[in-house]
Amino acid sequence: MKSPSKTYSRTEELIEIWLENLSKYTDEQFLRKPSEESWSIGQVYEHLIRATEFLHFGQIKQCLQMNGSNATEEKNIKGKISYTLGMFLPVKIKVPPTPGYTPPQPKSKKDVEERMKNLIPQLKGFLPLLETANPNNKTAHPGLGYLNAHEWYQIIGMHFHHHLRQKSRLDKFLGVH
Repeated sequence: MKSPSKTYSRTEELIEIWLENLSKYTDEQFLRKPSEESWSIGQVYEHLIRATEFLHFGQIKQCLQMNGSNATEEKNIKGKISYTLGMFLPVKIKVPPTPGYTPPQPKSKKDVEERMKNLIPQLKGFLPLLETANPNNKTAHPGLGYLNAHEWYQIIGMHFHHHLRQKSRLDKFLGVH
């Protein structure tokens, strides 16, 4: 397992890639969808921010506040493979469009940029806490099994990396290079 500081550095690099790419899109391109059931690139950004702020950060905080709970619980086979590889399996995950999962169109590129930039100091703020986190404090991930605070922290970069493939498909659709 990577140290939290190495995980932070890699995740920060990935966030910077997404931030640098924001300028490639016009406001119209940022919201254009390839089809009614597909997401716009703006919705992908929105998904990454919301998943980090609400799911990942929330689970990290929960793990940090526990007291040795779920020590015997483990990752499932998909979780073990993902963490061994350091990334999600390169498969397209299709879920039915639902209000709770499908992100809304973002307010603006500027709003997305500010919120994404704000993730970096929040990520950094977890570093001292992760150094002493109890690895037996785990919460359930819906697809990967039980994860501890450091594994939830790692998943943030894995998630940003995973969506680069989707970004590439959308960039092709939008004619952005």
